Amino acid sequence: MTPPSKELLGAVLGIKVNKIEYEEQQNEIVYYCNQFGRATGYINIYELMHLMKEWAWGKGFQLMSHRNYFNNKYAIQVHEKLYRHFEAESLEDTEIETVTKACEWILKEKGNE
Repeated sequence: MTPPSKELLGAVLGIKVNKIEYEEQQNEIVYYCNQFGRATGYINIYELMHLMKEWAWGKGFQLMSHRNYFNNKYAIQVHEKLYRHFEAESLEDTEIETVTKACEWILKEKGNE
């Protein structure tokens, strides 16, 4: 799994993140907010996915991920509240990767407004 960028993680958690690491065995993201080399905190990737969906909602987007059973990958629908609907055919192996890509796009398009 590719972890979210430190910019996205910081925007979702509301903190400045200097470095992140993915701990595959624990399904956790370890993040560092200081310069001393010690981990500041940990977050489970599924909890993070939920927080990213809430963050996207706060930015005006509803994310609806679903499994495409034809190729066993995940796709996502992005609904901009009150305006338009579009689908991002992100087709990733995991739901967390699909949600992360959609949130990275929202961060790029909307910034940290």
